[in-house]
Amino acid sequence: MYEIGALVVVLKLVIVVVMLVGGVAVFRELIPMARGRQPTEQPVKQPTGEDA
Repeated sequence: MYEIGALVVVLKLVIVVVMLVGGVAVFRELIPMARGRQPTEQPVKQPTGEDA
């Protein structure tokens, strides 16, 4: 029965990690929306040496 207990602990850890990663992704989507910008829209490119 030890294997089942260890599996439950691992599953709980995976769920927590997925929730944290998903929460970060949701915040990254919501913050641009709160600023009135579409999340899929590219931010305004700054004229840097790479793009010149």
